[in-house]
Amino acid sequence: MRFAVINTIVFIGLTAVGTIFHEMGHWLFARLMGCFANISYHATNWYCGNELASSYHEILILAGGPISTIFTGTFGFLLFVSALLVFVFIKLLSGK
Repeated sequence: MRFAVINTIVFIGLTAVGTIFHEMGHWLFARLMGCFANISYHATNWYCGNELASSYHEILILAGGPISTIFTGTFGFLLFVSALLVFVFIKLLSGK
């Protein structure tokens, strides 16, 4: 029971962190395109001056969130696998 509660709390916390990183991906790509960007927990708004952003810019800004999520997920997965390998290695060295 305790393990499930801890996992639930960690999952909720990491979901919030993942959402912020996702929105930061939109923000970063908007800034790279020369647009002003405002980030909040649930959305990123951008404004590219008097002219509308080209379709190419819009696609890159929209793709920024999923790209950031892919990098964050990959990093998290590699971190998990690394920790698992260290745990297994320590178990093997200790002979248990």
